[in-house]
This record gives sequence, structure tokens and C-alpha cells, in this order.
Amino acid sequence: MYKANCDIVVDRIVGKIGLGTVIRNSKGEVMASCAQSITANLSLKSAKLVAVWKSITFSRDYGLNPCAFELDEACVVKWIEKGGHRESVHGRILDDIDSIVDDIGEVVFCHSDRGANKVARGLANFALKSNDGTFWMEDFPNCVRILVEADRPTLAASIEQSRNKASRHETKGPGTIPSSSNQENQSGKSSGTGRSSENNSNDHDGSLRLMIALMPVLNKETRNLKGEAVGLLVDSESKLRSPVSGQSDGTKQQTNV
Repeated sequence: MYKANCDIVVDRIVGKIGLGTVIRNSKGEVMASCAQSITANLSLKSAKLVAVWKSITFSRDYGLNPCAFELDEACVVKWIEKGGHRESVHGRILDDIDSIVDDIGEVVFCHSDRGANKVARGLANFALKSNDGTFWMEDFPNCVRILVEADRPTLAASIEQSRNKASRHETKGPGTIPSSSNQENQSGKSSGTGRSSENNSNDHDGSLRLMIALMPVLNKETRNLKGEAVGLLVDSESKLRSPVSGQSDGTKQQTNV
């Protein structure tokens, strides 16, 4: 949606009214502007309504719709939104506005402070100094260039603000980049862990070598123990068998007698 601002400057001495309109897109870029003047003896409110009617006609003719019109007169906004103005003092102008709005559709009116209409007021002042109406597409006269640039932040300021915001987010966020001292401490911790792991590995290798060296001795001792155990078993069996064999010999002797 586009946004339009319009304003007037009245010169009572010469009976002339300057009308200024500026239309911007959603990025704040000027899409069109105009400066017109009319010779009429109108009240301030009637002149405001004429400026609104001219602005709506301007946006319709150049296809800048839908559009939101910002006005610094709250009563004018109420008059336009109320409808049924034929019996009022400004009935004819309000009816013309209603007719254009019905043809266009998607037109919004809202109230704003006078600070939002600085560019439109500058164009109205420019219109008082010119005899004919002047229109600009995606441009504006140099007399309001400073006001246009002041209405929106410059690109450099916007980039700097984004950088500061990103910097604050990195400092406070969970993904904070560690400082050089933290990196050194972390590297020291990791290197210390590596040395302890290396020492543990060396101790383990030494234990393995010691076990391998002792395996022949252990095997020899195991064989000796097995031999002693076998000898004990043989002695036990011989002792158990000796009385039985003696008794059998005695029995044989008695039988023979």
C-alpha cells in the first residue's frame, strides 16, 4: 500500500492557495509528487478538503493504489468517514471525494501530526511561487530534498544500526565467540588432556610389556604346580590302595592253610 501526505499554504494577500502532495511506497521512497496552486477565497477547512480531493485524483490518475492518506486535521478525517455530507457547508467537496473513493476502492484516511506533512507543506510553498502545476514521477524538487531525506534514515545509519544490533546479539547470545584468553585457556586444557592421555597410554604399554615378559615364568610355575598336584594325587591313590592289597594277601594266606 502507498502512503500519501497532502497539505496547503494559504496566501491571503493575493488570494492564492498552494497545494502539495507526496506519495511514497512501503520503503519510504517517493513515487510521485505534485505542487499546484489555485486562486480561491476558501476557508482553511475547505482548502484542506480540496487538497485531499486533488491528492486522491492524482493517485488515481497515476495508478498509485491502494493508498492511505494521512491528514493533520482530525475533523476532516471524521467528515470524510462519516458520509452523507449534502447538508453540510462542505457538502459538495465531500461528495466529490466520496465519488472518487467509490471508483477507486481500498482508500484509507488516517490522522497524523503536522510533523508528518513537512514535505507536502514544502511542496505547497513551492506551488505558491510557480504559476502552473508541476508533477514529478519518482522525483521531487530540490527545495524539499532535505526534508525527504530527513523523513527516512540514511542507508549508512541503517547499516550501522544493524551492525550494532548484531554485535549486541553475539555478545549476549548463546553463540558467544570466546575471547583470545578463553581460547588460550581452552587450548591449554585440551593440550593438558592430551598429555595425560599420552601418559596413560605409555603406562598401559609398559604394563603389557611386563606381562608379556613374565608369561614364560608364569607358565613354568604353572607347570611345576601341575606336576606337584599330580604327584600328590598319585601318592594319595597308592596309600588308599595299600591296605586293601595287604588284606587280600592275608586272606589268600589263610585260605591256603
